[in-house]
Amino acid sequence: ITSGPAEGDSVASTSQVSFEFSATDATAHAYACAVDGGGLSACVSPYAFSPAPGAHSFAVAATDAAGNATSTARNFTVLP
Repeated sequence: ITSGPAEGDSVASTSQVSFEFSATDATAHAYACAVDGGGLSACVSPYAFSPAPGAHSFAVAATDAAGNATSTARNFTVLP
């Protein structure tokens, strides 16, 4: 994750929160994202969503052509 709320951040209530991400492996060809522990689904960077006030998580996984996967996540809070 290259931009967006940092781990443990509290952010002002806005219409959207956006995360940008990239893989260090140049062969990464597929990304999947999940919000608040939901299932991973295909996504692209930047990924934006509109969370309600409260605690949230964002996770992204990258998969390369060989099927190797890596993932990372951020937890943050949206203030009321």
